[in-house]
Amino acid sequence: MSEDIKSIKELQESIQEKNERTSTYFKQLKKLLSEKKTSHKTKFISYFTYSINLSQDNTKENLLIGTYQISNFGTRPLNSPYICVKLSDGSPFAFSGKYVKNKSVIKRTIPGAWELIKEGEKNNEYWLKPLETQVLQPGESLSFSNFQLRWHEEEDYSGGLSGFFYCDENKEGTPSLNQIHLSGSFSKGGKTDESE
Repeated sequence: MSEDIKSIKELQESIQEKNERTSTYFKQLKKLLSEKKTSHKTKFISYFTYSINLSQDNTKENLLIGTYQISNFGTRPLNSPYICVKLSDGSPFAFSGKYVKNKSVIKRTIPGAWELIKEGEKNNEYWLKPLETQVLQPGESLSFSNFQLRWHEEEDYSGGLSGFFYCDENKEGTPSLNQIHLSGSFSKGGKTDESE
């Protein structure tokens, strides 16, 4: 009989241990499910890619061709996406790209064009929305492609371009992962000043 009691006690202890382990597993599973539910967040990145052609002749124009890329890595769509690209104050660059200013021109635009929805007060901000994309679905990307910065090297120069992404889910805006900054020194082609 004492062996039966001992065996029952061992069985009860084993059951208790398994119940505690099962309870711990349920708690961990509940936590993981809770984290999974809250992981339905808006996740995106925006960044610049670009190529530069610098002229060795200061009478010729320098050129940067760039793309502002937005990628939706989240599980939710991004509604009404738009961007702001901003030239730094005093920047010597002329900005151009595939965008339209006039709504009447919208019907005749080229693929991938954007609409200028607002120009900054200092004419160094460009607020743009895509004409063809109203919703950026999870896993999709959007590009403001082949914009150009042009400048002449007539004197030392320095300037930058920054980008910000907005949508209905991100009304405050988020800066791009990188910015473009260019600077250079004017050279008179090795000529020396003979006025002394």
